[in-house]
Formats: sequence, C-alpha cells, structure tokens
Amino acid sequence: MDFLFTLFASIAFPAPPTLAGWIVWLSLLGLLAYVLFRLRETQTRWTRRDWGLFILFLILTFIGSLFILRPFSASARPLPSLPANAPGSALMVFSAIPWLLGAGLLGPMGAAILGAFAGLLRGALDTYSLFTLLEFALMGVWFSQNMRQRFRTRAYGLLRQPLAGTLLLIPVHILFTLVSALFTQWGVDIPVTARLDFALSNAGVTAVAFGGEMLVAGIMAQIISMTFPEIWGSKQPLQPSPSEKSIESRFLFAAGTFISLLLLTLLVGDWIVAGRAARDMLQDRLSSAGESAAQSVPFFLETGQNLAVQLASDPRMLTTNGDELENIIGLRMRSVPYFDEFFVLEANSNIVLATVPDSGRPFKPYPDEIMGLILAPNGVLTQIYSIPPVAPNESARISFMVGIVDASNQIRRVLVGRTTLETNPLTLPLVQGINNMRDLGGTGFLLDDNNRIIYHS
Repeated sequence: MDFLFTLFASIAFPAPPTLAGWIVWLSLLGLLAYVLFRLRETQTRWTRRDWGLFILFLILTFIGSLFILRPFSASARPLPSLPANAPGSALMVFSAIPWLLGAGLLGPMGAAILGAFAGLLRGALDTYSLFTLLEFALMGVWFSQNMRQRFRTRAYGLLRQPLAGTLLLIPVHILFTLVSALFTQWGVDIPVTARLDFALSNAGVTAVAFGGEMLVAGIMAQIISMTFPEIWGSKQPLQPSPSEKSIESRFLFAAGTFISLLLLTLLVGDWIVAGRAARDMLQDRLSSAGESAAQSVPFFLETGQNLAVQLASDPRMLTTNGDELENIIGLRMRSVPYFDEFFVLEANSNIVLATVPDSGRPFKPYPDEIMGLILAPNGVLTQIYSIPPVAPNESARISFMVGIVDASNQIRRVLVGRTTLETNPLTLPLVQGINNMRDLGGTGFLLDDNNRIIYHS
C-alpha cells in the first residue's frame, strides 16, 4: 500500500459512458432533477452566511479531493486490457467532509452542487467515470433529506444522526461502482462478464476506501450537528412516520426489506460459488497443462545427453581432425535431427577442431559453457546448460557438453552440442503445451535451475 499526497500526478480521464450507459446516465440525471424538484419546499432561502459556507465548502471540496490521498492499488485488480491502477481504489480521507457538511447545513440544493463538484473531480482523477458526478450528487441529496426528515419513530431518529446516515451511503456507493463498471467506456471489447467480475472482485477494497471517507466525514458531521444544533438539519415539529400512518406501508416495507435481503444473499452466494468453481476449474486446467508440458523435459534432456555421449564414444572422435571429423558429426546429425550445431574443442587449450555445420561464425562460448570447459578436463564428463538465443525473437537453447576420453580415461577433447527449443522435435509438445496456456487466459514459461526464463508463451 503506497501513500501519496496529490492526484495531480494522475492524468485527468473522465471516461464517457457507453451507448447504453448514456441512457442510464441521463436517467440518473432525470432522477436527480425530479428529486430536487420534489424537495424544493424543504430548501430554505440562503442567507449571506449560507453563501459564505457554500463558497468555503466549494474550496474545501477542491482541496480535500486533490491533496489527501491513500491509494489501494496494491490490492485492487485493474480492468482487463487496461495498463492502469484499478479505478476507485483511493481513500481520500477528507474529501467527503465538505459536501456532507453542506448537505446538513445548506439543504439538498447545496448538497447536490457540492456533491456533483466532488464527483467531477473524483471521476476525472480517480474513478475515471462520469457516473461519479451523479453518484455524489444523489448521495448528497439523500443524506440531506435524511438529516431534514422529522419522522418520530426510533428508526428515523437514528437516520437523522450524521454518523449513521454516512455509513448507509457505503452500499449505495458499491451499487454505483457496479453501474459504473458496466456502463463506462474504459476500453474497447471488454465483455460484460469481465466488467462484472472486476466490480465484484474490487467491492471489498472499494468499500474499505469509501467507508474510511464516510467514517471521517460522519464523525465530523456528528460533531458539528451536536455543536451547532440550531443550524443543522430542520427544526420542524416531529410527525408520524409512514409506517405509523398505514399498516399496509409497514407491511410492504418489512416484506420488501426481507425479500431484498434474501435476493441479495442468493445473488452474492451464487456469484461466490460460481466464481470459486470457475477459479478451481481454471487452476486445474492450467496445472494439468503445466504438468503435461513438464513431463517431456526429462525425456528431452536424457535423449540429448545420450545422443551426445554416443557420438563422443565413437573412437574416431579422438583421432580424426578437419573434414573427416566434420563428416562424422554431420552424418550423425542427419541421421538423428536433434542438434542444431556441434563443436569439438581441445580439452586443455579450447582450440576449436571442428564446427558442424560451418556457419562462418567463430565459436563463442557463453559464461555457463566457459565454466563447463573448465570443469571438463577435471573429470566432469557430461554437463547441460541453458544458453541465450541467437536472435532476441527466438527461444533459448540448450547446450550439451561431453568429454571425449582416451584409453586411460583422460579427457582429451570436449564435444559441445546445441539445440533450440522451438525447432527440436522432442520439445514441440513442450512448447505447444506452454503456448496452450494462452487459450486459458494464462501465461506459461519454462525456467532453468537458475530461475532464468528459457521459454515464454
């Protein structure tokens, strides 16, 4: 978890909604306008003090939204196909205080304007979505109405407490995060399932980040409401709540709440079970592909070592030189298409005696092969090393080194055989198995004993 203190390092990117998202966005805008029209009677006329508070909260919204930041990028998943931090993964500690205080002190209109301004800043620099503008505006209006409602039952009395009202905004934010992930045009060809998986997978991180903001803002609003009760909320007399006026309303509210919680529980449970089953299935397929690919490695290495040892055991390899030695090696290469090139060197002086095929390039040993040429005269008969490819776009190669001994078991020459993973007939199933992991949405690679990648899908 990294700590930053400014969002100016980010590029402003308020991504527009998709084609269907514009319909949803305009519907939410219409809902905001309708709610403000219905609540016009609860909006009091602003005095000079109210205008001063509004300008102050507007400035504080800008400062709090830009300079106090703690991102959760280490634990949040990014959107598929986008090289960026996960949208909405920042905890901006003081950003919610101005528009929530404005909701309690200035009414729904002030809450809508301050919330929209805070949402515009957040949407451009953190969530990268225009839905955040309407989200914060609607939440500000709802919080303002909760602070100003005068119903007398215990539940509504608790709802008038700023700390309880702010905590109720957390599930609303999660819902808007889901809507934003589904209908924001972050990239092209991002399927709905990937968007939904992104939103639900980051729901925990998003809830923690936004919950931290709401907790700080709720405590501050609670202090202000207790310190200045004469200017907080509404001072109208208490009145019966809807559940007190109608038994039907009470039943519908209780039954609707129960059914909604039941459906939400079933939805979340099914998603968790389906996601776990899909992850287990994908893990099993990747593991099976990796195991089948790895099973061919020992056979490939053993075959190469045996072929090199057989060639080195030929008595003519110790006595012949020049064209005759190259003809012996070339005949073996044509009969068994395994190695790409061979070199025969003097054990003590490392003078190259034969090169097959003769490409015109001098023998240039790699660091591991240099170590092998040092070990060979000291009794290490067989050695296997991974060496870099000839060209950057090719796969790595494997070098087999075998000592050629005389009648007294003294190593006089060293045979070096090289083969390329992509062209060797025995490694074709291995390469194909690693490449098949791309079809599963994964990545496969083969490591040597030094944890160096010698093949990557």
